Parts: sequence; structure tokens; C-alpha cells
Amino acid sequence: MSKKKNILNYRSRFEHSLDEVEPYIFEWAAEFPHVAEDIFILQEMEQDPENRFPATWYTFMAGTRAVSFALTQEKQIKKFLARYRDILSDEAVEMLKYFQKHPMTWKAFMVEETIDTNLFKIFDVLEEDDGLPLASKGVADILKQHQTEDILFIALCFKDGACLRTTGIIHSYLSVTDDDLDFICCSLDEDLYDEQGLTGIINSRYCSFFIIDQIAMIPPIGFRGLRSEIVWRELYLKGISQVKLPGQWDIETSSEGVIKLEYLGPDNEVEAMEPLGAQDPENPWEPAGLFPSCLYIIPEEETACIYASSTHDYALLMKVLSCRYPWKNLQQLFSFFLVSSSVWALVSSNPDFSPPWEWCTSLFEDDSSSSGDNESLDPINTLLREVFDAENFGREIDIPKRCGELGIDPEEFQSFLQALDEDHEKKFPKLALSEDDKAYEIPGFNAPPPVIRLKFFEPLSDSDLFTVSESDETYDLFTSLAGEENAEMTEPGDMGDYISELFEAGFGYSGRLVMNCLFYMMMLQEDQWTPVRSYGIEMLKMFHKTLLPKLQMDKESFLANFSRFVLRILCTNGVLEISHRPKGEERSRGTYMVKSSAFFRSFITL
Repeated sequence: MSKKKNILNYRSRFEHSLDEVEPYIFEWAAEFPHVAEDIFILQEMEQDPENRFPATWYTFMAGTRAVSFALTQEKQIKKFLARYRDILSDEAVEMLKYFQKHPMTWKAFMVEETIDTNLFKIFDVLEEDDGLPLASKGVADILKQHQTEDILFIALCFKDGACLRTTGIIHSYLSVTDDDLDFICCSLDEDLYDEQGLTGIINSRYCSFFIIDQIAMIPPIGFRGLRSEIVWRELYLKGISQVKLPGQWDIETSSEGVIKLEYLGPDNEVEAMEPLGAQDPENPWEPAGLFPSCLYIIPEEETACIYASSTHDYALLMKVLSCRYPWKNLQQLFSFFLVSSSVWALVSSNPDFSPPWEWCTSLFEDDSSSSGDNESLDPINTLLREVFDAENFGREIDIPKRCGELGIDPEEFQSFLQALDEDHEKKFPKLALSEDDKAYEIPGFNAPPPVIRLKFFEPLSDSDLFTVSESDETYDLFTSLAGEENAEMTEPGDMGDYISELFEAGFGYSGRLVMNCLFYMMMLQEDQWTPVRSYGIEMLKMFHKTLLPKLQMDKESFLANFSRFVLRILCTNGVLEISHRPKGEERSRGTYMVKSSAFFRSFITL
């Protein structure tokens, strides 16, 4: 038996056994107060009409919480097995014995290489271990959903002797980094993180840790063209409290004797220096962060702590320090954290977290003359989250009004959003359209928000987007339009599977996306005659970064293939009607007109 076949067989046995034990795991784990509390919180959130995720997400989160508690710790697996051994199958018992020797673990990873449809090589970003084989349909589905493979995954994993598998909910993030994870874990419980790693933190602080899901789809935030990151670094610098540093500073001293130096700008000595590569070449000595960057000096310990809100500001302060101390003195790492501003803003006001710098910055929070970081950063990130939520869920937001309520300069914030859009456009360029192509854009059609687009990857049989009718009346409409030969291919109750298989035959692994995207646009167009090319262009505007590489096509070859598929498959199966029989270029370019059929309008509703 080949290694690949052996992997797939082994997976099937484990998945069956996991399905068998999961109800008992949930029952047993809920007896432990801290697990029960997390499950209760998730169940409460599931019932909240304002929740950020589908109700099923919270259900899966609760189930994964229980499995994680039970199967990541040898002693817990032993206790569970002792209680339920007599009612479990031999296969389930053998699986649990295997997990006693090889407990599940939480892993944070990125995909290095796609080996096969659901098989990957991954890089564990916290353990810095690469080339790990992972088999996961869930990871494959998430990679299909996004127009980039630059995604950080966090998932509960287990080894089956051949490779890693995932089980339960898989978390994915566009802008969270390994440095962010280090910060989050250390802020929750640094000693536990050092001792038990990511798995220990998640088992101990499950709901607190996964608040990062709130920013899962938020792209990296920039400011003045620079990625917005908070940097904290502690340095031992002999005699630092007696040193006069170059530059202009606002200086304060706390009642505990800690000195805070807020950088205001350069003086002549600073301007004469050669900047570092990380500094903005256009304005190397001007601060460029979301809040003022500072040095905190602890005289008794001869320690200087850099607290900056961009890598530019961090490099600037390091260069200033290098005027008084040799570089070798600045290379010592006593404590160093690099955190994205979106993660920092998310946890800064959450009492579950104790950031590594809190002991120092909190000394100045009550001082009215202080320009504390939370005071200026929180409103901006609060509004950013509201803007991203509005975009993701298709909601309206009055940005000038919210700026006034939060004390933010509206013009500066609009400039900030424009810079974000420009950064996003560089990373995810839009589909290039000729003037001729633009003439085929559907008038008045706007791409649905991400929360809807994600549903384009769901099967018809389990769709949260469409209601599918398999009634006798709908089947009669199908047989009347599709003809006897096609009608013989299906029967009442199976039309959804039959139609789905048509798209899979035409577009392979991308068939489900093409189908749902087309059906969504057809529902909005109702019975209007629309060029096939218009449907194809609007589809590519939304998903060209996903579809074209997967199908190994360029724009025109996709549109030609899509046109043939609509004519030969969808029209002959009664899904669409055509205005006339197209020929030649009209057929190859998809410029002929179609509209949804009576069968389709009975079969699918939004």
C-alpha cells in the first residue's frame, strides 16, 4: 500500500472514532468548572443576535474546547478512558490509548507547500519547525476562500504516525503574526507559556486567547506608509539616568522615580546623523506612529525601555541612543516584543491581559499631562474595527459622526483609511479591465460583503445563503426544461447534488465557488436578460486571485470556458434560458444574453 493511501485510511479510522467519543467528551469535560465556564460563555454568545460569527461557529468552539481539555493531556485522557472504556468501541479505546502516548497539541502554522488537494507542508511559527506534513480538508477550504496564501492558522492537531491532522474549528488570520502570539500568550500567563507552550495557554485561557478571532480578517494596519506595530524593548545602559540624549523631549518623572521621555522631534545633532534603514527615508527624524514614542528610564536598575508605535520610531530611538552608547551595548535583549496595533488595541482594555510593559506605562496613566498610548490609540482602533465590521457585514457607518464622538480628526482618519486602501490595493490588486470589459459590468451590482462571499464556498446541501426547494413542482419544471435525457440523470430530492456535480465537472475544485457566485448574481438579476460575459467579469472581479491560479487560466480563457459551460451545460439542463442560439465570437466571448429559468427561480431562493 502506498504511503499516501495509508495516510488516508488512517485518517478515516481516527475520524470515525473521534465522532464516537466527542459526545462523551463534551459531557465529561463540562463537569470541570473552568471548562464549563468557557462553554457557558460560548453558548451565551451563540444566542446573542449581535454576535460577530454564525451561531454554528460558537457551537464548534465549545466542542473544540472540550476536546482540547480532554485529549491534550495524558492524565485527562487516562481519566476519561477509565470512565467510558466499557461503552466505547474497541477502535475508540485504541485511539485513546494512542493519544495517551501522543496527546493532541495546538499548533500555529503557515502553509509552506501544497503537496496534494488536502495535503501540505507547514511551518510551525512558534516552534520554528518546518516541513511538517499536514492533511486537512479544512485548511484546504480556507485557502480556497481567500485570495492569498499568506495566512496564519491555529488548530488543534494530532499525529497519526504518518502526518499531522486537524480536528475541530480551524482559526485563520490575515494579519496576526508569531510575534503577536508571543505577546498574547505572555500577557495572559508568561510562566505557563514558558512551561506548557501554546497548548497550555489555550487550555487555561481559551475564551480570552481567541478574542483575536475578532480581527481575523482585518488586514495589516499601516500609518503614513508604515506598518503600525508597537515595539517594547528593555536595555541595560549604565548611567542612563545621567545621560543627556540628543533630540527634543517632553520629560516627566513618576512618584516612583521612573523617568518618561516622550520624543517630540530632532535637534541639530539628530539631524546630522545617518538614519537607519528601517527609518522613513523622506522624514527620518520625525515621529511616525499612532501615539508618541517614549523612553522609560528606571535609574535604580540602570534600565532604558523603548516604547514605540512603529518600527520607524523604534529605529529612530535606537539611533538616538547609539549617539551615547556603542552598538554592542544596544544588542542585549532582556525583553523584546513586536506587536501589531490591531492586536494591541484589542487586548489593551481587556482585564484578562497584563502586557509586559504595563508595570511601567501605568505609572503615568493618571497624569493629566501624559499623552498615554491607550488614550490616543484606542479611539482610532475602535473606529477601525467598526469600519472593518461595516465592510465585512455590509452595514452603514457614519464615519464623520463617529470621529466626532470619539474625538478623532475626521480628515486625518480619512487619510489613514486611504493609505490602508492603497496598501491593500498593492497587496491585492484589482482585476485589470479594458474599456470594452467595463461595458459588460452589471449596472448597479456591488460585490457582497465578505460575510456573504464566504458563504459562496458552502455546498448547496448545507447552504446558509440559499434556500433550496426539492419539491415535486420544482422537479416537474426541471424535467420540462432539461429534456428527458438530462431528467433521467436525477430524481426528486437529488437535484441539488446533480446541479452541484455539473459545476464540479466543469470547474473541478472551484466548481462550488463558481456555482454559488453565479446563483447569487442570478438571484439579484431576477429575470433580466444579462450577457454571460457580465456574470463572468463580475465573478472575476471578486475572485480572480482564487479562480485563475487554481484553474490555470487567464481572464479570457476563463471567460471562454465559462461561456461554453453556460451554453452547453446550464442552458441544456434548464438552469438558464438563452435569447438566441449564439455562434462564433459571440459564443466564445460570452456576449450572448441569458436569464434565469422558471425552474431556477423555483429551485433557489435567497
